[in-house]
Amino acid sequence: MSNYKISDKQKLNIIAERQNGKSIKELAKLYKVSRQTISAILNDNQTLQNLTQTLQEEKEEVILKWSAYWNSQSKIGQEISTKAFELLKSKMEKATAKDLVLLLKEFKNLFDVKNEALNDSANGPVVQIIVKDTSKVEDE
Repeated sequence: MSNYKISDKQKLNIIAERQNGKSIKELAKLYKVSRQTISAILNDNQTLQNLTQTLQEEKEEVILKWSAYWNSQSKIGQEISTKAFELLKSKMEKATAKDLVLLLKEFKNLFDVKNEALNDSANGPVVQIIVKDTSKVEDE
């Protein structure tokens, strides 16, 4: 067996693999160390505390990075939406009633929800747009 130093990441993997059912003998063979070394890693409370703290710090760092990323994406999405609605508003102000009805129909087609999706709560809240063509005169 080799006598090289096992990294913190390898120690975490050893602990995880042991919890998943690998034997000490299998772990020793896999990491090319003695069974006593594996046992010492598994029984060393200080190592476990250090690894837990390291893992927690890495987790917090990842959460902060992802949070910053999604926040930046949200801002970009808001900017695009705002510009799109400003453009839409300026076009709507110039549009005839017939054009507005056509525009609303187009929106309905863009955001149309299939019946099977209405009952699918995994997709979140459903917004359904119903457009009635009021440009036609109905006989009473």
